[in-house]
Amino acid sequence: MIDELKECVKNNESRVFKNAFPNIFSVEEFNRLLNLRSFQTIQRLTPTKEVRKLTKWKSLSEQDRREPWVKDTTTIPPSLVEEVINSCVCYWPDSSRVNKQINDLALELEEMSGENCDAHIFFSVKKELENFFGAHYDTATNLIVQAVGRTHWRCCKDQVDTTKVSPNVKNIEDYGVYIDEILEPGDAIFIPKEVLHEPRNLTPRISVSFPMRSRDKWLKTRNPRQDRKWLDVQFT
Repeated sequence: MIDELKECVKNNESRVFKNAFPNIFSVEEFNRLLNLRSFQTIQRLTPTKEVRKLTKWKSLSEQDRREPWVKDTTTIPPSLVEEVINSCVCYWPDSSRVNKQINDLALELEEMSGENCDAHIFFSVKKELENFFGAHYDTATNLIVQAVGRTHWRCCKDQVDTTKVSPNVKNIEDYGVYIDEILEPGDAIFIPKEVLHEPRNLTPRISVSFPMRSRDKWLKTRNPRQDRKWLDVQFT
């Protein structure tokens, strides 16, 4: 599998991998995170479009946002979290350590690509919610794993000239669709940076995106890897 990904990186080639990563992330794990305050903060819970009630809540003073015993005033109340996730596709960035499988895959991708990698967990709790990004390209290379539900993916073959093409386009067909497939749980799609792609929900879904990108070249400091040691304490 990693050898095939290396080939994709070398050739700048998009590719679908069927049933490559089964059981990478479950609904049970999702709900556990959804109820953790550290995943309910403004910094972690990221809607893909503006939600008016959330914007209004953010504009309150820290004192007015504070709940008893909750130290972090950026923590969104659970009832508002529910409203946000029912309004649009959302994601949690910086999530490569939510379980060992995701952390281990991020490490493999870092070693394979020579880039820095993390994981973003995208989710749509309703079929009809659409990704605000639509057809778009990213500045990072991505491996996207379908964890729950089904998603229709269309993807172009070649990188676009980013000086001439907007990050979001209305008609991906105008650029030549190369991949047109439905991803089931465990399937994955590899997409090089600056290649147009478009996901559409067929069901409620969860996917894990692994963006790979190094720090900007102009930075003079060393470009370290994340510490990916997995902690497992046995209380015996």
